[in-house]
Amino acid sequence: MSKEQRTLTMHPKLLLDVIQRQAGTLEKAVLEGVMNAIEAKANTVRISLKEKNNKAVLSIGDDGRGITTREEVELFFEQFGTPHEESENKIWAQFRMGRGQLFAFGKNVWRTGPFKMTVDVKNKGLDWLLEKNTRSKGCKIEVELYQNPIGYSYPSIASFKERIQELVRFVSIPVLFDGEQLNNDPKELEWTCQDKNAYYMFGVGEELKVYNLGVYVHSIPSYRSGVSGIVVSKKQLKVNFARNDVHSDCPIWQDMDKVVIKNRKKTRQQRRSLDKSERLSTLIDLRDGVEDYDEVKNIGLVHDVNGRVVTLEKIRKHKGAWTFAKHGDIIADKLMQQGQALCLDENLPEALGFTGNPGRLFYWLANAFAADWDLFQNWGHLEGCFKPFKELRKQFNSSYSILTSQCLTATEKRILAILNKMPCWKGREIHIGLSMTAYGWTDGETYIVIERSFLDGLNLNDSIGVGALFALLSHEMAHDINTAGSHTHGEEFFRGFHDMIMSVEAGDCRSASPLAWMSSFEYQIKRSRIEDRRVNERDKKQKQQARTNKKLGIAAKVK
Repeated sequence: MSKEQRTLTMHPKLLLDVIQRQAGTLEKAVLEGVMNAIEAKANTVRISLKEKNNKAVLSIGDDGRGITTREEVELFFEQFGTPHEESENKIWAQFRMGRGQLFAFGKNVWRTGPFKMTVDVKNKGLDWLLEKNTRSKGCKIEVELYQNPIGYSYPSIASFKERIQELVRFVSIPVLFDGEQLNNDPKELEWTCQDKNAYYMFGVGEELKVYNLGVYVHSIPSYRSGVSGIVVSKKQLKVNFARNDVHSDCPIWQDMDKVVIKNRKKTRQQRRSLDKSERLSTLIDLRDGVEDYDEVKNIGLVHDVNGRVVTLEKIRKHKGAWTFAKHGDIIADKLMQQGQALCLDENLPEALGFTGNPGRLFYWLANAFAADWDLFQNWGHLEGCFKPFKELRKQFNSSYSILTSQCLTATEKRILAILNKMPCWKGREIHIGLSMTAYGWTDGETYIVIERSFLDGLNLNDSIGVGALFALLSHEMAHDINTAGSHTHGEEFFRGFHDMIMSVEAGDCRSASPLAWMSSFEYQIKRSRIEDRRVNERDKKQKQQARTNKKLGIAAKVK
């Protein structure tokens, strides 16, 4: 059989797929335009997005070198994948494919040097139009977007701008969006530390954000990185084709990662309060013997069933019963509130890779981090105190108890505040309590108690849930005896219940039926929830950005 040397080729459809499927978002396509401009030695990049008649036009302009010859058009615009030469001294460029991301989102008109190039892959496929153009400096790209992204992919143009800002935050030349600069040169900022490879800022945000020469690549969850913050490389990182991940064999990143690992302990010591991911990362480091127990023993690391955090020292000193249960379990919550057991989140053993007897988890963990025999032995008693949750559940004391304000969640406090302002309870104060046998109870004179699990199970976003709540409260209002225990519903109760429900005396809201206040409660709870969420999100975002800017030395803008 004769042998024949062949060469693999690309079908035009594959090239079209590469063009259309590189970028999942418009802001990533814009990022490619910004990077190309900087590669072309631009001093400034200008971006704009304009809407008209529900259509949108994106423009990206720069004052860089541009394309000046027909040969460059053929090699660097028309042909995809042309290899780069060392003499070009490129910053990010590796694949010569990025411009295709802009092609995917709309009809492109590029004006650069003496040329005008029009590409419309949706309607013309790979065929494109080259025309002579009045010579222009740099490059200007206008993209008539196939779909207006505002209201579809982005709530507003401001939101689109913010997404781009995240991507170009640390590039070295000004990037303007409608005249507003989006970025800061990393050389002018204050960092936790820096070396020949990168700038590092630790202890800000909720993830570790990685930037390749000032351009965003991806974010690493803090439970994996062990620290939150920002790292900006000074050298080119080896990234994947989509530029959204760093190859694990990249030597620059390997050196940068060593600095990240070194700063885990420093961040934990400084903050003393970690987020959920950082807590798990710390426990994993203890398991692996790379964290010092004495440095983290008094930091809340372990979650109980309510989401609260418990220190390892508190667990080590615990002498009573303890167990694992599902997050949010009602009975586990009540066991803790009544002091009958310490109930930890049942996901902890699996998260730490432990598959043995749950009662030996901390003995196993201590075997890795205990520096001496005495400390190791101090964990041994926990195995004997461990009780399977099924056993504790059977022994649960179903007494009636009223929760203090300190034990209530923000949502529960909001509900009580709104209810207790209503004038229809005739002097009785509304509380939240615990019981395994009743949804609610009253002393018949001064208070009414709503059982917590009953309240948690109501959807107060609709009239059905609100109706169930007010039906319970109306029922307890009809009692003039203590109902915390056994009681009957005789003729006198039903007569009083009927009279109260039908009470509609004009001009005296205090004598009106509680049911008359349902719509007011529903309106107020929705307003309060929306306002709290808006304020919390705004405050969280502002505080986080302020902390980051303060650490980086970025001055606050005067509005």
